[in-house]
Amino acid sequence: MPTPPSPLEPSSLSSSVVMMPPSAANSWVKNVNAPLPIGTVVANPQRGDDLSADQLASKLGVPTANLVSANNDSLSNNKVLPKTDLLNIPVVASSQHRASDAEIAARADWLKKNFWKSPKYNEDFETNGEKGTLWTMSEADGKGEPVSEKEMNARQAWYRPVANWQLAEKPNEQEKGFPCDMVEAIDRDDWFKKNWWKGSAIRDDFEANGRKSKLLRAVNPEAITLGLQDDPLYQASPEEVEERAQYFETCADNEWWQAPAVVADFVKWDKEGAVWQSRNFKESQLSMGMENPAPQEELDGRNAWYESNYWKTPEAITDYQQNGNKGSVWKAGRDGVTAVPASEVATREAWFKKNFTVDRDEETRRKNWFLQQLTDEETAMRRSWVMKKGDEGKRIHPDELKDLLAQINDGMDPSDEQVQMVMSAVQEMRSERTGEDDVEIGEDGISQEEFVTAVANTNFYVSATDEERLRAEQEALDALQREEMERQDEVAGHLAMEAQDELDNAGFEEHEEVDEDDEAAFLDEMDEADLENRVNEDDGDVDEGAWETFLQQNEEDEEGEYTEDQLAELQREEEERMEAEAAQAEAEAAAWDDEEIGGEEGEDDGYENPADLDADAKEELEAVVNEDWDENEYEEELEEEEEIDEMMEEEKGAPMQWKLPLPEVTNPQYLKAYFTVIKYTPSHSFLGGKQKRVWVVDHFTRCFYNLEKSGKIKKEHAANKLLQLERNIVDSNRLRLMFFDASHSYELQFFNARERERFFESASAIRPSIRVYAPDLTNQDANVEACTTTIDGVAANSVSVVCSNAAGKPVKRELTGECKINASKLLTEPLTVWTGTFNLSGQRPPRNKAELAAWLPKDKHDIYAIAVQEASYRKEENEWFDYIQAYLGRDYLTLASMNLWDTLLIVLTRKKHLLKITNVEGSTKATIHKAVCGPKGGIGISLRYLETSMCFVTCHLSSRIERTAMRNTNLEEIVDNLQLGIRETDLYNQFNHVFFFGDFNYRTEVDVPTAENMIQNESYAELLAYDQFSKQREEGLLFGFEESPITFAPTYRLQPGTGKYMAEKGNASSYCDRVLTRSMPNTWVKCTSYKSIPQLTFSEHSPVAATFIVRCVRPVLSCFAKQQQPQPTFKFKQIKVTGNNVVISKPRLMLFSPFFGNNKPFDSKVTKNANPIWNAADVPPLESVSQIQPFLESGHIVFIIREGAEKREEKGHRGSGSLPLFNRVIGQESTEQEFEIDLINHGRKCGTISGAFTWFAGK
Repeated sequence: MPTPPSPLEPSSLSSSVVMMPPSAANSWVKNVNAPLPIGTVVANPQRGDDLSADQLASKLGVPTANLVSANNDSLSNNKVLPKTDLLNIPVVASSQHRASDAEIAARADWLKKNFWKSPKYNEDFETNGEKGTLWTMSEADGKGEPVSEKEMNARQAWYRPVANWQLAEKPNEQEKGFPCDMVEAIDRDDWFKKNWWKGSAIRDDFEANGRKSKLLRAVNPEAITLGLQDDPLYQASPEEVEERAQYFETCADNEWWQAPAVVADFVKWDKEGAVWQSRNFKESQLSMGMENPAPQEELDGRNAWYESNYWKTPEAITDYQQNGNKGSVWKAGRDGVTAVPASEVATREAWFKKNFTVDRDEETRRKNWFLQQLTDEETAMRRSWVMKKGDEGKRIHPDELKDLLAQINDGMDPSDEQVQMVMSAVQEMRSERTGEDDVEIGEDGISQEEFVTAVANTNFYVSATDEERLRAEQEALDALQREEMERQDEVAGHLAMEAQDELDNAGFEEHEEVDEDDEAAFLDEMDEADLENRVNEDDGDVDEGAWETFLQQNEEDEEGEYTEDQLAELQREEEERMEAEAAQAEAEAAAWDDEEIGGEEGEDDGYENPADLDADAKEELEAVVNEDWDENEYEEELEEEEEIDEMMEEEKGAPMQWKLPLPEVTNPQYLKAYFTVIKYTPSHSFLGGKQKRVWVVDHFTRCFYNLEKSGKIKKEHAANKLLQLERNIVDSNRLRLMFFDASHSYELQFFNARERERFFESASAIRPSIRVYAPDLTNQDANVEACTTTIDGVAANSVSVVCSNAAGKPVKRELTGECKINASKLLTEPLTVWTGTFNLSGQRPPRNKAELAAWLPKDKHDIYAIAVQEASYRKEENEWFDYIQAYLGRDYLTLASMNLWDTLLIVLTRKKHLLKITNVEGSTKATIHKAVCGPKGGIGISLRYLETSMCFVTCHLSSRIERTAMRNTNLEEIVDNLQLGIRETDLYNQFNHVFFFGDFNYRTEVDVPTAENMIQNESYAELLAYDQFSKQREEGLLFGFEESPITFAPTYRLQPGTGKYMAEKGNASSYCDRVLTRSMPNTWVKCTSYKSIPQLTFSEHSPVAATFIVRCVRPVLSCFAKQQQPQPTFKFKQIKVTGNNVVISKPRLMLFSPFFGNNKPFDSKVTKNANPIWNAADVPPLESVSQIQPFLESGHIVFIIREGAEKREEKGHRGSGSLPLFNRVIGQESTEQEFEIDLINHGRKCGTISGAFTWFAGK
């Protein structure tokens, strides 16, 4: 291609000039910097005074007649051109420069064959795909026949590869890009027009020549293409040149790799730097440069820049700020020692002055600004939303157009010609947009935007000012909306009249509105009528036949032995089960061995878990839990009996801020930890690498990342969006994540329990709502027990770590930035719990909810567990639950609510604790003897608060004084059959705390006068000597449960409305309503009150309530402990059962603990024995997942004895026992320790489990 002519040679220019519209010139330059066609001139001869057309033609050396403006208007009228019009004025040739006939014919033939390459056909392809009616046809404008499939494929291939600047995302070397949307393209086009000089050619020339760069001074890219950058007439203003120079001298906004922190990565690690080699800024934050580096050409360019700018590091900036001219770091050469020449020192000093580090306040302000900025994804979502709302805006029907025009024409009706003129303007706009002629306006009408533009283009209404025009247009649109509302009201009125006519025709009469007080009185009368017909269970007739049947079944219900044939069949089934498990384990191992990582872009890894919340519930919860709250807002004066000791106090003083340098942190790689997991689904088939995923927990960005197989970020969730971080109780390798901004949960399966625990620890520490036990990450001042620790990895504090990538290969990653952890030196934190029970006797609770305050105080406790019985007043199932929620208010959220007939249990938590609670489960157990004792049974709800498990159980047992044995049986059924937590055992030994409360219905076996005398004298302890429940517990019922001393009067049976005892019924007053607890020996719980509330007299029972303080264990951070210790491994010498009298045909033992990775059962070599033994060889070593010994001592080991020959899971339990580890870990390494614990079954002690164990340091 010949060299473009110079404007200094007018004769040469005038003989070879062709026309190039400005839009085409811009597009041409931006596409791979292609040169413009010969002779194209985009002139800017003068930056000062305006010129006439003759003056411009004279300067360009062409006839004035050859000049046209951007809109093709002739400039030969010698009009004065404002300087803004001189920026892009194409020069066209006269007729003497017309192409030859052969060339014109060749062009016409080419255009006929390639018409589909014009923009409107490309837009038809992007908008409609294969359904497009323009690009798929053989002739222009949608005419002709559809082209062949081969031709369609060729056209599609041509459409798809768009210019780099039009791609939605920068592709990899072997990926095809896809175009961005039209709005984004317009934004980019505007940006390129203003920022064309930020291209690589200008940057390279500036790096080579500095401020002497000639390309830097060019007014536009066309001047560079024509070689005019040396001419002052084609140079930008001095101010603009200075702005460009400053841009390149500092960190250019699109060159993240020139930031000082990234320069430091290059200086420190050279070719092995994992930050500076990353493809983009997001991946540099994850130090992924070694795994997914940028293209080599890009890296070579960066390397060349670094060799000249290696001194722009954070250390050098700090050295200059602190030491000034005396500093040595910022003056050093590439080797870090030799000083550079004085001229270079002056250059560096000028740069340091411009890049001086700001003070802490300014730094904080900037950080806050960056945090508030929208991400690209959020910006795109908002743009799409605005466009969608614009499309869905109110449209104007053609019939409404005349009235609307009259509104903006001061009430005067427009003529038909004026209406048609506006309609024609709309059609022209649509034709220009679609490229089609004769566009009709259908029933969907025209949009508001089209209406406003058409009115302006036709000059239908010319207002005096812009404000008046806008006001008139808005008034017209408002009037249109009012008319629509009036029309809807009119339709609604007609419908109401028609409905009333139908009622009148049917004979219905209209009644006056009932007064609220009258309505309440009427409901009370209805309730009283129901209660008059209600028969108390103590007063009804007894079904003697059913009672005798119960007694007979109770005697015959004994566990039987199995025959030899049955045992042989069971052995065969057991071998098949073990083979299936081995095959599953082999498939699982193959999945882990596969190096391929699954997960395509856009693929959703979420799994629809039954515990998931719908979008509306998540949105509501997120709004509630993110409300501002004060940690001390609920610390009010407690009643005298609720005063607590120093154990209730939180850490001394308010948590302080503390900064810890990153190099002082042990195992810093867990601050940006990569975890390879398997995507879990219920029908798990282990599809190799297709199931493998990589998750990243990044403390520096406070985000969770789900990576796709290419290494790109597929999903990103902020830490404050994490709603649930829940470890699976049964499978020690599984964990569930639920985010506010994800439609479903993520179910992750880890390689082993240790990996899951590291993920859980790291994820817990990143959550702003959780304070973790990490004494090594807190201020070492003895007076400080909690703080918010900022780990400082900025500048010199950044570190590089070597860790495994997704394929298990070692890679180097740079850790830089800041992260925060809420840490404490205290292992536990306090929680207040309220439990209460109330038998409503079918009565409706008080309408004035404030009357409940004596029993159920508001805003006093963290967790409320509320049980009621005989709630038969309900017309709707959730009526009582809604009543309680409305009473406690929005500060409390319902965790779970369940009902069994008219027995109900609801558990609520203070909203600030919601994110600390996981593993919420519920279960009910109805008695199998309903024919005898009526609709009785129990309800259980369990949960985990941080690392402490709790279970709340309520019951309603059989009535009548003579049915003690049946009540005992009811309790055994409830204890044995509530399905909570570990299904292989009952609720007895698997929870740290069990709260058991309800209407137990045990009576007082004493004559009425004696009981009345004791009540009058408040001799409650003497009365309790006749209490059936106390006697049964002394005989072993509910073994291990405790009850605080009773200092209140009996709770049953009272005359509703008076509070007086109903002695005339023949039974002494009794303590039917009780609250009991069972806690592990190494836990801390304190009952602060236990009382009844006789002031509430509307029922035959008085309500009872008990309050507790529980010390709950926090999550621990073992990976950051300064003194890293091996994880303990527990080895049992022998385990044996003694004192049991029930033969177990195939004894099976399970050892369970929250910190054990293996919960599989193992059989005893001794069969058909009531007291089996497991020797050392029978019990495999059990390795702990944590090394923090204080945490281990807060736990326990559950021993579960089962009948391996029993196929029915619910019938296989033969007892359990719990071994607390308090004082058995710290200082006891390699020490053999004997133990003996109680074996409990059916809620009674049935023997003991004894043995010995030793723990030693694992690998």
